[in-house]
Amino acid sequence: LLEQRRRGPGEMPQNPANWGITLRQLQHLRAHMCKDGYFKRDGKLFDPSMYDVNVDYVKPLTDGLNMSLSVLYNRDLPEGGSRAKIFISHAWAESFLLFVATLETAIGSQNPIALGDTLWICTFGVYQNMTSEQIAAAIAEPQDSPFAQVLDVVDECIVVFNDLLNIYARVWCVYEAHLALHWDKVVRCIGLPPSWQDAVEHILQTPEDQWKANISEFCRARALCVADAEASNPDDHKAIMTQIEGKHEEINNRTSCLAEWALKDLIVGEL
Repeated sequence: LLEQRRRGPGEMPQNPANWGITLRQLQHLRAHMCKDGYFKRDGKLFDPSMYDVNVDYVKPLTDGLNMSLSVLYNRDLPEGGSRAKIFISHAWAESFLLFVATLETAIGSQNPIALGDTLWICTFGVYQNMTSEQIAAAIAEPQDSPFAQVLDVVDECIVVFNDLLNIYARVWCVYEAHLALHWDKVVRCIGLPPSWQDAVEHILQTPEDQWKANISEFCRARALCVADAEASNPDDHKAIMTQIEGKHEEINNRTSCLAEWALKDLIVGEL
């Protein structure tokens, strides 16, 4: 990775679908961070969020290169990057370590992602050293953004839940779920949704033949309304809300359904 950086600036492939990174490369990045002692602070485990990883590693490693971290890893490939097979929908406030571990194990009954599978993960795929003006221009029209362009062509979308926050409190995650299901993409749900421990404790106390129905009710009672979803950039929020105007009820049902799938996979062992 450092050798690739020493080669100097390059360029981003025009097609954002070529901004992919493999699971093996993510493991390499984690090992690089571990070697640096990044996960230890004052003798204790430091569990960084994706925001932390972006500031401490992604931006410094790609500063001045005009390339994202994914493209830096794969700059020698014929298309200037690696073609993404799977779109990963996730929230930056999650634990980076748990995020990678979830991709490695696909918590639940589903098959793990192969080490060579190429993933589209915005933190690593998008060039994070762009100016605020460049970022705003790239995502001003959500339907033309890199996120939408990639979702349109990948084989499947994997939603990575975490137990720190509901990813559908973030408007981009809402929009990604809407597009993936609207375009009839294969959608897999992995990870542990918020309150999963409460769900397990409550549901396992009921008769087994009622588990599926109880999971559905548990998720409906804790579902978030798309109207309450937030974004770091108010312009993003406004643009996405304009795109999904009149579809809130449909999207609310879909996002609640995805959390339900994740819990059914975890508790029942089937979707």
